[in-house]
Amino acid sequence: LNLSQNYMNTKHILLFLSFLPFGITSADTNQLPIYNLDDYVVQSSPLSLDSSEITQSSTVIEGTALDELRSDTIAQTLSEQPGISQTFYGPNATRPIIRGLDGFRVSVLENGLSAFDLSATSNDHAVCINPLLVDRIEVLRGSSTLIYGSNSIGGVVNVFDKSIPNLLESADFKNEFTTGYSSVNEGSRSGGIIYHQAGDFVFQINGSTLSTKDYDAPKFEVHHDQHGHEGEEEGEEEEEEFATTVENSQSDIQTYGFGGSYNHDKGFVGLSVADYNSSYGVPNHEKSVVSIERKKTSIQSVYDFDSGYFDSMNFQLTYGDYAHEEAPGEEEGHDEHEGEEEGHDEHEGEEEGHDEHGHHAKFLYEGIDSKLILSKETDTTTSAFSISFTDYDMKIDGEESYLAAMDHNAANNSENQGILLDSTNPRINNDSAKRYGFGFMQQKDLSENLSINGGLRYETLSRDYDAVTRADNLVDIDIDRDDSTLNGAIGFVMKNTDTITLSGNLHYSERIPETSELFSSGAHHATESFEMGNQDLENEESVGVEFAISNKQADFNQKLSVYFNKYSNFIFQSDTGFVTGTDEFEAATQDDVDDGRATFVGEMIPHAFEELAIRQYKGVEAEIYGLEYAFDYQLSSGAFIRGFADSITGKNKTDNIALPRIPPYRFGIGYYLDADQYKFSLNAIHHGKQDALANGESVTDAYTILNARLGYSLKEANSEVYFRINNITDELGFVHTSFLKEVAPIPGRSIEIGLNIQF
Repeated sequence: LNLSQNYMNTKHILLFLSFLPFGITSADTNQLPIYNLDDYVVQSSPLSLDSSEITQSSTVIEGTALDELRSDTIAQTLSEQPGISQTFYGPNATRPIIRGLDGFRVSVLENGLSAFDLSATSNDHAVCINPLLVDRIEVLRGSSTLIYGSNSIGGVVNVFDKSIPNLLESADFKNEFTTGYSSVNEGSRSGGIIYHQAGDFVFQINGSTLSTKDYDAPKFEVHHDQHGHEGEEEGEEEEEEFATTVENSQSDIQTYGFGGSYNHDKGFVGLSVADYNSSYGVPNHEKSVVSIERKKTSIQSVYDFDSGYFDSMNFQLTYGDYAHEEAPGEEEGHDEHEGEEEGHDEHEGEEEGHDEHGHHAKFLYEGIDSKLILSKETDTTTSAFSISFTDYDMKIDGEESYLAAMDHNAANNSENQGILLDSTNPRINNDSAKRYGFGFMQQKDLSENLSINGGLRYETLSRDYDAVTRADNLVDIDIDRDDSTLNGAIGFVMKNTDTITLSGNLHYSERIPETSELFSSGAHHATESFEMGNQDLENEESVGVEFAISNKQADFNQKLSVYFNKYSNFIFQSDTGFVTGTDEFEAATQDDVDDGRATFVGEMIPHAFEELAIRQYKGVEAEIYGLEYAFDYQLSSGAFIRGFADSITGKNKTDNIALPRIPPYRFGIGYYLDADQYKFSLNAIHHGKQDALANGESVTDAYTILNARLGYSLKEANSEVYFRINNITDELGFVHTSFLKEVAPIPGRSIEIGLNIQF
């Protein structure tokens, strides 16, 4: 079946590509302006290479292209790019997926350093970046992420803003203001940044706000907790229930910041301060609400040397202080504890903590991230040496930490078949870590048409855990763990003709298991799961290869990339098929007898509890491979067609099944018109059916989304008024990569209006 599905996916992509041969030319190419897929310098690379010189795929979005794609989250903004999808744990907690990889394999950075959030640790944790004031987004795939360490082996999303404005990057600062409204969630957004220059000093102050309500969706069936609710009789059939609104999907975000720099003839030194506050709902059955507070201070210094081995130095350091709380919705929080004051002596301290703080769990994360890059460039060679250092502390307070060393008691649940042993992991109270990284990258021109580049990075991670043995012992213990990784890559770029470029890359990558993958043993209610880590996990290892061919002509540009990655000890959460039980009992009431939970009043029956799916971290042999294709075709001086296609296959070779939550194949095409003061676009993206499934997954049907945008620019005022319709046909679609796909479909038809001003 898997082979059949892979064949069908490839067939759809090949049919799409067959209409776009690499040899297309135009009779009047000299009359048309050139619109290139690859016409940018990749700032995320320490070598500052042109995109045509990088041996692996990269994407850069800025300017008007970014304005047209800008959405409420970074993941949604990028979701129409080849090879990039999103986790979509509701519209607020969504993170980029690059070539089927997410979580700890994909880094989301701000200006090259950590964004200081915990979005990688769980799908319900949001990325703390509001795209409203972002200037540029770069996406690096595969080994082009080498310089950013082992937590970036799947890819890097690097978001750039002008939080530290400087004259080295821009000599013309324009104040900006943007505002908009969307009908699907009654969302309102606004933001602005103002600059001031005084001689060699440049300053900025910025702020933004975003507020949305529950979003509308096409009519969909509501699926309640598959394991049942309190009061339901076993075997009782639920009546069909439908909804057109996704409950508890609201959000409220405020950001503000300021920064400045002193500029001199050798570079600049600057400082920025940023504050991010948000509260958003997670549309699970418990209606969890997550509140985030993050403060971040960054410094940067760039200096050009007059002499010495290196030409320039770029030093960056960020300090972050992050906290977020996960709390039940008001109704659920009230019902959950009603009448539980008696009979729970063994959990009395935990209940008091819950009452006092009003949360399932509170995550605290504080530390620094820093990087020093020394660069040198000659006529034929560009080199860069990097040193990075990260120091952080992370802890989870509250009764329902997934590091709390809880028992799942699956043996006490009659729904389970078989035996699943409880974890022996200790309770982790605090995680203190120090990470050092040393990297070297070099690009060398061997001839006018051939260049090679490559690099190595060595990384060490020392972690000190404050821990307590499981509840039966409660003894304080210290756990020290030291790990290291080595990552390397080598590749070539060959310009076969004036228009055709070939590139290839071979890389070896390692990733250190994260704390949650090692020591989880507790309920994570926001993700409706009980998570179990594995202390015996070793480094994840990967060997990968990629080849790409691009054809850049005057009016027709295209690029095709194919890649293959083989993993040893690929670490992921595997659905065990078990659900949690309880070791607490209570005397049955008449209501329990009436509901069929007991045969007589006073019978000792299991205490009412929330059944959670038990997911266990494991390492397997795996393969991930696929292709990406993109093209643009200039129709006239102001009109062009752009399209893309991608397909990803992920195989769990150990268990001979698919890897979980692999995105389906996609292809899309759009028409774009830039006519004087008007800009118009109409595009469609088809998401294929995904029936290559891992344990615990269900088939996700195909759907097609049609979007349109019309903008009118007042050139004298450097402003644009725009009107956009998303999901014009009000198509019902479910995101296969989401844990909440059945309760959180894609948003329905949405009308957006907005205004962007520069002055």
